[in-house]
Amino acid sequence: AAVVDQFRQELQEQFQKSEFADRFNGLLHALKNAQEKPELFRVVFSHHRTVERIRSFVIDQISSDMEAFNQRMGIKSGPEVLAKAHIMAGSIIGTFNYWLNYQDDMSAEELAEMFQQFVLRNIEHPERLREIHESTFSS
Repeated sequence: AAVVDQFRQELQEQFQKSEFADRFNGLLHALKNAQEKPELFRVVFSHHRTVERIRSFVIDQISSDMEAFNQRMGIKSGPEVLAKAHIMAGSIIGTFNYWLNYQDDMSAEELAEMFQQFVLRNIEHPERLREIHESTFSS
């Protein structure tokens, strides 16, 4: 329980330091932490309930960030904010699961860059998803 509480505190601190537009650096920092403390992250990510709490926390933080951004930009928020937050949270959890099993395959920087290219940019520009889908799945 102490290990999970320590991880949760570190995660909260990291999210408080970065804004939505700067998630790349936040993710990179978290991946480097996972590289330095892989056993801590493996313990945390092996408990389904803990992963769900982390996912809920990430969803809340991302939704809040997107709502604040939309408000600053004068954009009315709709259900897509929560949908995007769920997509991103799932992607973040998946990225950590990958990293914990395949750290030797690429650097934290390469993985964070891939996350930024595929997830963040596609969340910001959903029309790119159609292009990716068509280029990947067309016969």
